[in-house]
Amino acid sequence: MGPAELSEKLWDNAERVAKYLLPRGHLEGKEWCAGNTNGDSGKSLKINLGGKKAWVRFCQR
Repeated sequence: MGPAELSEKLWDNAERVAKYLLPRGHLEGKEWCAGNTNGDSGKSLKINLGGKKAWVRFCQR
């Protein structure tokens, strides 16, 4: 499997992957929301399941 095929498979299962990586997150519309990359609950990290290149971290340190 090449990088393009892997990317496509991950994209086709984006919500499933998000739930696996961030199990305490939740779905809001087309976004999977979590507190941070450690998987804490909250809304600081959002994964847009409706578009590619969709990871954004909103919290400032």
